[in-house]
Amino acid sequence: MTQAFNKAFNEYADAMKRIRDVCIETLTEICNRRDDKIIDLTKLNEYCKWIGVGYPVIEYEENYSVVKCFYIKNNRIIFDIVWDESYLFETQVSTDDLINLCNIILNYYEEDGYILGVDEYEN
Repeated sequence: MTQAFNKAFNEYADAMKRIRDVCIETLTEICNRRDDKIIDLTKLNEYCKWIGVGYPVIEYEENYSVVKCFYIKNNRIIFDIVWDESYLFETQVSTDDLINLCNIILNYYEEDGYILGVDEYEN
């Protein structure tokens, strides 16, 4: 029984690390679409409201805060959220929040033909 748990736990930990790395790579690629490396999520948030899904949020001090934008600075992705304008993902954003952000961007927004930072939703 212990071996089965340890095996499953290690597989889970490896998968979480892989998905986190993929999320970071995805967000970095999105930032690199623009010369200024800044991705404003105002139009994405309007689109989420229009189609009836939740805004991208990040847990912050036991609450959730809407992501306003994210950008690359000194080779790190920084999140500007409603409650804090310089929220570093490496130290403060959970893997679940990164997964949810990428899911909203890729599965709602970009699958519908919008390209974040390039060809965005217009209301």
